[in-house]
Amino acid sequence: MKKLLLNLSLFYFLFCFSQTEKLDLLPVDGVIPMNGRDYTPTMIKIINNSNKTIHAVIYQAGYYPDYPEGEPTELQNSLIDAAKRGVDVIIILDQSSWNPSLSLKNLEYAEFMRKFGIKVYFDMPDITTHMKYVVVDSLITVVGSTNWSFYALAKNDECSIAVKSKDIALKYEKFFEKLLMLKSDTLTITE
Repeated sequence: MKKLLLNLSLFYFLFCFSQTEKLDLLPVDGVIPMNGRDYTPTMIKIINNSNKTIHAVIYQAGYYPDYPEGEPTELQNSLIDAAKRGVDVIIILDQSSWNPSLSLKNLEYAEFMRKFGIKVYFDMPDITTHMKYVVVDSLITVVGSTNWSFYALAKNDECSIAVKSKDIALKYEKFFEKLLMLKSDTLTITE
């Protein structure tokens, strides 16, 4: 009897397992975990190795003119250097209909970065773009919880990964293009 129950249980398990939906996993050539303080130095290396494009969608970015050193400044300087090398750097930031102070911080960042030829746009205010991802040269995608603010880069424990995969980069680039079609050059919200 035990043997019969064991065989039936095994059969049931195999049947259920075979009936589960197949995941469409995409191929990956490599992954770099970026936990805690790993984000800024790893992101800078990726940016410094960029050749053609950097497309970023970031919920919050900070410009800190009173602090010329530190993680946010290092990151923005690497983006500026990339733009000077001829890399097409495009950033989409959130503009919030419910959090005007976030929108104003993002505007300050945008105005600063635009001085160096970086294209910075805002999403539509009725949708919170809480994403944090960067696609470099349509090959490497960095995605995770890390904003480009002081606390996210220097104090918080954030979690992101860099993935080398043309297939994954393509998925994120397609979404980037959708967001870019709805972009705004200026804040459209009023306080």
